[in-house]
Amino acid sequence: MKALVTGATGFIGSHLVGALVREGFDVTCLVRSASSLKYIEDLPVKIVIGDST
Repeated sequence: MKALVTGATGFIGSHLVGALVREGFDVTCLVRSASSLKYIEDLPVKIVIGDST
C-alpha cells in the first residue's frame, strides 16, 4: 500500500512515517524546502519538496 504524509518532518509526522515504513507502506513525504530532514533522512521514503507559490 502507499501513503502520502504531509508534515513528515515534524514530531508527529516523523513518528507516523516510521510506523508506516515498519508496516510495509511505500511512503512519500511532502516537505517544505526549508524543513530539516534529520528525522526521516535514513528511512526508505520518497521526499517531495512542496512549492508554496
